[in-house]
Amino acid sequence: MLPEHDAGSRPALALVIYSLYGGGAERVVSVLSGYLARSHQVDIIVFDASAPAYAYQGNLINLDCPTRGQGGMAKAFNLLRRSLRLRRQFRHKTYAGIYAFMESANFAAILAAPGQVVASVRITPEVQSGFTRFLMRRLYPHARQVVAVSRGIRDMLAEDMGLANLAHIPNPLDFERIHAQGAQPFTVPARPVRPYILAAGRLHHDKGFDVLIAAYARCRGLQGTDLVILGEGMERAALEQQITALGLNGRVQLPGQTGNPFVWMQHATFFVLSSRFEGYPNVLIEALACGCPVIATNCPTGPYEILQGGGYGVLVESGNPVALAQGMESLIADGVERERLRAAAKTAVRHLTLEQVGEQWIRLGA
Repeated sequence: MLPEHDAGSRPALALVIYSLYGGGAERVVSVLSGYLARSHQVDIIVFDASAPAYAYQGNLINLDCPTRGQGGMAKAFNLLRRSLRLRRQFRHKTYAGIYAFMESANFAAILAAPGQVVASVRITPEVQSGFTRFLMRRLYPHARQVVAVSRGIRDMLAEDMGLANLAHIPNPLDFERIHAQGAQPFTVPARPVRPYILAAGRLHHDKGFDVLIAAYARCRGLQGTDLVILGEGMERAALEQQITALGLNGRVQLPGQTGNPFVWMQHATFFVLSSRFEGYPNVLIEALACGCPVIATNCPTGPYEILQGGGYGVLVESGNPVALAQGMESLIADGVERERLRAAAKTAVRHLTLEQVGEQWIRLGA
């Protein structure tokens, strides 16, 4: 079949990602699709279309290649199957730009269209498996560009893998949507009666919520302040057991996922990012966009860059509940510092407008 082509139509862009189920990269694709659809046809190509968690603009194309098995042979088969189906899609339709997000999509897209794909790397290479790092070294030189979500990841890719086709584009923020949702009233669950500090993300070991709960338990200054952790994941049962063991039932709340985290950020005393590893955490920049004071662990990439070394928030050692407790005690006791951070928060992220970031993506793909 010949590629679709209509000289009078808008140019088409392909956004390739495993799914829109949930997560930071998925949210970025959702937000970017809304901006790119203003001037382009947008196809969001996924391997698994089940239960999309985010709204999007454009056409959702399901190649129906969900993960099947975790062994080496299964991974190789999945990669081959996805690359072949992507190649058929790229032959069927001509794209002015092909953007892939995360290794599960990057590798298949590069194999399907070498030299044409803008691949987005969102996780530090050091936490990837040996097999994944092997594929990164072999395939990423054949990408049109490899976009690192943070400068720290870009530098790691340059140093560890010798890549020269590197660019850095941070995550965008849809300020209009954030402000509109942040101004909405609480619905379900109801707003806590007591003041609260807030965390959000997948309930996963990498997010360090176990460290956060341990740190919160040490804080005498937070006796009148609850801890709310938004999100779902495989660590829920373990975190609930930890909460009970520390006698924190009723003070630490796990409300689950919410379609509107911004209203929670708007009313929080402060926001805590407790991660062991991050690329460029969406929840941190979203909290700042809501004018919320923040504390963040200084994990390998992301928070230090976003907070500019601590000028726009408190940085503490990653994986250390004592250091995190001290940071929270200090901030809860210092109302002046909280107000300074609240006033400065939006300045830290004002360069992340959807228009500025979206244009960077368009230029790379052109």
